[in-house]
Amino acid sequence: MGRSKTTIHDFIKRYIERGTYKNDKSTGRPKKISEETEKAILNLIEGDCSIAKMTLMQIPELNNIHLRTLDRMLQGKGICKWIARKRPKLLPRHASARLAWALERKDWTLDQWKRFIWSDECSVERSKSGGAKWVWRKKGDNPFGAAVVNPCK
Repeated sequence: MGRSKTTIHDFIKRYIERGTYKNDKSTGRPKKISEETEKAILNLIEGDCSIAKMTLMQIPELNNIHLRTLDRMLQGKGICKWIARKRPKLLPRHASARLAWALERKDWTLDQWKRFIWSDECSVERSKSGGAKWVWRKKGDNPFGAAVVNPCK
Protein backbone atom coordinates (compact mmCIF):
# COMPACT_ATOMS: atom_id res chain seq x y z
CA MET A 1 0.00 0.00 0.00
CA GLY A 2 2.93 2.34 0.47
CA ARG A 3 1.84 3.45 3.98
CA SER A 4 3.37 2.59 7.31
CA LYS A 5 1.64 0.24 9.73
CA THR A 6 1.05 3.05 12.27
CA THR A 7 -0.57 5.31 9.66
CA ILE A 8 -3.02 2.58 8.69
CA HIS A 9 -3.65 1.79 12.37
CA ASP A 10 -4.36 5.48 13.12
CA PHE A 11 -6.83 5.72 10.19
CA ILE A 12 -8.72 2.62 11.38
CA LYS A 13 -8.74 3.84 15.01
CA ARG A 14 -10.01 7.30 13.94
CA TYR A 15 -12.78 5.74 11.85
CA ILE A 16 -13.91 3.50 14.76
CA GLU A 17 -13.90 6.42 17.26
CA ARG A 18 -15.47 9.17 15.11
CA GLY A 19 -17.09 7.39 12.20
CA THR A 20 -14.81 9.24 9.76
CA TYR A 21 -11.19 8.97 8.71
CA LYS A 22 -10.74 12.76 8.44
CA ASN A 23 -8.72 14.80 10.93
CA ASP A 24 -10.48 17.06 13.41
CA LYS A 25 -10.85 20.64 12.31
CA SER A 26 -8.25 22.69 14.13
CA THR A 27 -9.85 25.37 16.26
CA GLY A 28 -7.34 28.17 15.76
CA ARG A 29 -7.88 31.60 17.19
CA PRO A 30 -11.54 32.47 17.89
CA LYS A 31 -13.10 35.13 15.69
CA LYS A 32 -13.29 38.63 17.12
CA ILE A 33 -16.53 39.33 15.22
CA SER A 34 -19.39 36.93 15.93
CA GLU A 35 -21.60 35.45 13.20
CA GLU A 36 -24.57 37.55 14.41
CA THR A 37 -22.52 40.76 14.24
CA GLU A 38 -21.27 39.81 10.75
CA LYS A 39 -24.88 39.37 9.61
CA ALA A 40 -25.85 42.72 11.15
CA ILE A 41 -22.97 44.47 9.35
CA LEU A 42 -23.85 42.83 6.03
CA ASN A 43 -27.51 43.84 6.46
CA LEU A 44 -26.47 47.44 7.13
CA ILE A 45 -24.29 47.50 4.02
CA GLU A 46 -27.03 45.92 1.93
CA GLY A 47 -29.51 48.52 3.19
CA ASP A 48 -27.18 51.48 2.61
CA CYS A 49 -24.30 50.73 0.27
CA SER A 50 -22.73 54.15 0.88
CA ILE A 51 -22.51 53.78 4.67
CA ALA A 52 -19.16 54.93 6.04
CA LYS A 53 -16.76 52.50 7.65
CA MET A 54 -16.59 54.68 10.77
CA THR A 55 -20.38 54.47 11.06
CA LEU A 56 -20.09 50.68 11.02
CA MET A 57 -17.46 50.90 13.75
CA GLN A 58 -20.03 52.56 16.03
CA ILE A 59 -21.96 49.29 16.36
CA PRO A 60 -21.67 48.41 20.07
CA GLU A 61 -20.43 44.87 19.30
CA LEU A 62 -17.46 46.38 17.44
CA ASN A 63 -16.35 48.46 20.44
CA ASN A 64 -13.00 46.72 20.95
CA ILE A 65 -12.45 45.73 17.34
CA HIS A 66 -9.69 47.28 15.24
CA LEU A 67 -10.65 48.87 11.93
CA ARG A 68 -8.36 46.44 10.10
CA THR A 69 -10.29 43.50 11.59
CA LEU A 70 -13.48 44.88 10.05
CA ASP A 71 -11.65 45.32 6.73
CA ARG A 72 -10.50 41.69 6.78
CA MET A 73 -13.99 40.42 7.64
CA LEU A 74 -15.55 42.36 4.74
CA GLN A 75 -12.77 41.30 2.39
CA GLY A 76 -13.35 37.68 3.39
CA LYS A 77 -17.02 38.10 2.40
CA GLY A 78 -15.96 39.54 -0.97
CA ILE A 79 -17.12 43.07 -0.13
CA CYS A 80 -14.94 46.09 -0.81
CA LYS A 81 -15.26 49.79 -1.55
CA TRP A 82 -15.78 50.88 -5.14
CA ILE A 83 -16.20 54.28 -6.70
CA ALA A 84 -19.91 54.70 -7.43
CA ARG A 85 -20.74 54.86 -11.10
CA LYS A 86 -22.34 58.07 -12.29
CA ARG A 87 -25.49 57.87 -14.33
CA PRO A 88 -27.55 60.91 -15.26
CA LYS A 89 -31.24 60.73 -14.61
CA LEU A 90 -32.71 60.19 -18.06
CA LEU A 91 -36.41 60.90 -18.14
CA PRO A 92 -38.72 59.80 -20.99
CA ARG A 93 -38.89 63.39 -22.25
CA HIS A 94 -35.06 63.51 -22.39
CA ALA A 95 -34.98 60.26 -24.37
CA SER A 96 -37.57 61.49 -26.88
CA ALA A 97 -35.75 64.82 -27.28
CA ARG A 98 -32.48 62.99 -27.95
CA LEU A 99 -34.18 60.73 -30.47
CA ALA A 100 -35.77 63.70 -32.25
CA TRP A 101 -32.38 65.49 -32.38
CA ALA A 102 -30.70 62.39 -33.85
CA LEU A 103 -33.47 61.78 -36.40
CA GLU A 104 -33.22 65.39 -37.64
CA ARG A 105 -29.51 64.87 -38.34
CA LYS A 106 -29.45 61.27 -39.54
CA ASP A 107 -28.73 62.24 -43.17
CA TRP A 108 -26.10 64.90 -42.48
CA THR A 109 -22.86 64.95 -44.44
CA LEU A 110 -19.39 64.91 -42.90
CA ASP A 111 -18.97 68.64 -43.58
CA GLN A 112 -22.12 69.42 -41.62
CA TRP A 113 -20.89 67.37 -38.66
CA LYS A 114 -17.50 69.11 -38.74
CA ARG A 115 -19.20 72.39 -37.79
CA PHE A 116 -20.04 70.95 -34.35
CA ILE A 117 -17.71 71.28 -31.39
CA TRP A 118 -18.01 68.34 -29.01
CA SER A 119 -17.18 68.57 -25.35
CA ASP A 120 -16.93 66.06 -22.52
CA GLU A 121 -19.27 68.18 -20.37
CA CYS A 122 -16.74 68.43 -17.56
CA SER A 123 -17.72 70.89 -14.84
CA VAL A 124 -15.34 72.72 -12.54
CA GLU A 125 -16.62 74.30 -9.34
CA ARG A 126 -14.69 76.24 -6.73
CA SER A 127 -15.02 75.30 -3.08
CA LYS A 128 -16.39 71.86 -3.93
CA SER A 129 -14.54 68.67 -3.19
CA GLY A 130 -15.66 66.97 -6.38
CA GLY A 131 -14.41 63.82 -4.73
CA ALA A 132 -15.60 60.43 -5.69
CA LYS A 133 -18.53 58.82 -3.91
CA TRP A 134 -17.59 55.41 -2.52
CA VAL A 135 -19.98 52.49 -2.12
CA TRP A 136 -19.78 48.94 -0.81
CA ARG A 137 -20.15 46.32 -3.48
CA LYS A 138 -19.43 42.63 -3.88
CA LYS A 139 -17.08 41.60 -6.64
CA GLY A 140 -19.15 40.70 -9.67
CA ASP A 141 -22.16 42.84 -8.68
CA ASN A 142 -23.86 44.96 -11.31
CA PRO A 143 -22.01 48.31 -11.36
CA PHE A 144 -25.25 50.03 -12.40
CA GLY A 145 -27.31 48.47 -9.59
CA ALA A 146 -28.37 50.31 -6.46
CA ALA A 147 -24.91 51.79 -5.96
CA VAL A 148 -25.22 54.47 -8.64
CA VAL A 149 -24.84 58.17 -8.00
CA ASN A 150 -27.14 60.59 -9.75
CA PRO A 151 -24.98 63.63 -10.61
CA CYS A 152 -28.05 65.75 -11.47
CA LYS A 153 -29.47 68.00 -8.77
